[in-house]
Amino acid sequence: PIGGSFSFAKYSIATDTMTNILTNLSGSMVSLAFDTTHNAVYIGGINSNAPALYKYNVSSGAFSDLSSNLPAGYIDNIAFNPQNSMLMVAFGGSGKSVGPWIKLYDTTGGSFSSLTLPSWPSPVSTNVLSIAEDRSTGNFYISRRSDTTTQKFYKYSVATGLFTDLTSALPSSFQPINAAYNNYDNTVYLGSADGRFIKYNTASATATEFTS
Repeated sequence: PIGGSFSFAKYSIATDTMTNILTNLSGSMVSLAFDTTHNAVYIGGINSNAPALYKYNVSSGAFSDLSSNLPAGYIDNIAFNPQNSMLMVAFGGSGKSVGPWIKLYDTTGGSFSSLTLPSWPSPVSTNVLSIAEDRSTGNFYISRRSDTTTQKFYKYSVATGLFTDLTSALPSSFQPINAAYNNYDNTVYLGSADGRFIKYNTASATATEFTS
């Protein structure tokens, strides 16, 4: 529950064992991202209606709380891109009355920067943001569903600092709630709230919907 607590553990595939790392962390966990550059895990969540962001150093076992650097709102998703060592943090949880906000965290320099967002729908009772990272170019793809009719789909280039609106490529009334990037064929896969599934080809800038 929001404002409650959660535990953080690791599972060993080799030994088929689960080991608790920390228990009773404040808040509710929403998203995890693994920093392959610095061997760290980032945990995004909610704590008493405020954002919570933690960093766990796998090598040293040290735990850091980065929440004080964040604006008001709920963390909806986080994603790490090893091409530029950037962590994207998106705010837009259900019931949120501010935002959305997106921040970039430089995992090497240890600093946050705020992104100037393009045109986004006003916050409503349902805000769902999802992030997919292109590990070859360093770009991030962000989808947002604000309600049952409003959709947004953007590419963000870390190199240029620019957003590109890709929304027109999505099928009519598609309500994105999940996104994943396939680095083998440069495709973003998107799932919708009503069970639809599409792939977006970054080379041709076209989307194809899967049908049963």
